[in-house]
Amino acid sequence: MIDVAPEAYVLGLAVFWLIVSVVRPGRDCTWLAIVLGLVGIWITWESSFRFGVMSPQIRFYQAYRVDLFSQGFKLLLMIGYVLILNLHKSDRSLVKRSQAEYQFLLAAALFGMMMLTSVYDLLVLYLAMETTSYSLYVLCVLRRRVTESTEAGLKYVLIGAVSSAVMLFGISYLYGLTGTTSIPGVMSRSADLVNTPGFVLGMFLLFSGLFFKLAAFPFHFWAPDVYEGTSNQVAAYLGTVSKVAATAFILRVVSMMPKAAEVMNVALYVVAIASMTYGNFVAIRQTDMKRMLAYSGIGHIGYLMVGVLAAINMGESGYTATIYYTGMYMIMNFAAFMVVHACVDESGRALIRNFNDLYRRSPLLCATLVVSMFTLGGIPPMAGFFGKLYLFMTAFKGGFVWLVVVGLLNSFVSLYYYLRVCKAAFMDPPAAPMPEIRLEPRRAALCIILIAYMVLFGFFSNAVDNYAALARSLLGPIGV
Repeated sequence: MIDVAPEAYVLGLAVFWLIVSVVRPGRDCTWLAIVLGLVGIWITWESSFRFGVMSPQIRFYQAYRVDLFSQGFKLLLMIGYVLILNLHKSDRSLVKRSQAEYQFLLAAALFGMMMLTSVYDLLVLYLAMETTSYSLYVLCVLRRRVTESTEAGLKYVLIGAVSSAVMLFGISYLYGLTGTTSIPGVMSRSADLVNTPGFVLGMFLLFSGLFFKLAAFPFHFWAPDVYEGTSNQVAAYLGTVSKVAATAFILRVVSMMPKAAEVMNVALYVVAIASMTYGNFVAIRQTDMKRMLAYSGIGHIGYLMVGVLAAINMGESGYTATIYYTGMYMIMNFAAFMVVHACVDESGRALIRNFNDLYRRSPLLCATLVVSMFTLGGIPPMAGFFGKLYLFMTAFKGGFVWLVVVGLLNSFVSLYYYLRVCKAAFMDPPAAPMPEIRLEPRRAALCIILIAYMVLFGFFSNAVDNYAALARSLLGPIGV
């Protein structure tokens, strides 16, 4: 059962932290959590390596598919999980007595996200989404004496409940039309049903739930308020790891969808343009860094949808570009959130003015911030530039010329608010003297690793290209 070892390990991890929450409540176990997370990375890596030479496995009555594609995304999720754990020890905004519960909820959400990468049945999809969602709902309110945290959690729960109901309604439509909840079974009939109103509505409702997780326009309303109100660590989890899982599932679905499904092209085209344009233009007006990153994330989801369109129409190169950009986005967004985490004020807010004079207060943090902003903005020679170039070139070859033009214009718009943060770090004096920020060795080493990754990774992307291409080839044809 090496193929489901990562999920089994994470599920066992969640149970372990649940027991700790009862036996030793309030105990800070950050280092233990990091060590266990590193063990999880090794287990997931071993599983991924085995699938480089093994055929895909269909488990649990044809409801769960394990292949190199899913294992690669699980490895990415596990890495993101361990990165988030590194923010935990210094987060004073979390309720002290809920430390073990916090670790349990992080692991439970990770388990749901891992399921999302392998689901092969719509009902299992719904279970995976709800496992992830309910864990994240509770995580959002585990912030000490902050009214905004309760408000953010309430908004997230209400909007999330509606999106779950909408998605389940869409699943019922698809089942009624096809007589099956198997994703390959539904997709195999999409060419015949694509012009029927029921199928179009069912697919629209299904993808609405996924777009909610991604905070794509027009399902983005929760993101800025929730990012601002919840703790910095949870905001980073929402803004990085959760988006990887939803992207993986969308790629799996479109891999089984015939090119004849033109309605998907139109829908994704609209979502891509709207997300890019709305996210980038609204981000210009933000003074809170977490809200800015939320709207920036909406814009980046638009770029990812460009990749998904390229995947539908261009095949392997589109998948490779999207997988590459997804991993890159998780790392560069985490780097930004890590600096935000270190620069919050006494009230826990992360206003852009908090970064004033950062180059004097902490040169290493300032370097991490600047490199992450340049990478998010797609400024060469950062890895983000190569990621966007790869996405846009693939989409251009697929005939989406105007979509590429809109993407390029939005990339130029985004430079304004990314460079504004860099200006604050180097040129804007603080209103009052601000203390020096001292980084513990572990965080300093992480900053150096992230900087090296964002600067150098674009020049050494062949390994990722080869892995993504192999993973795509193992997704298999419809019905496999």
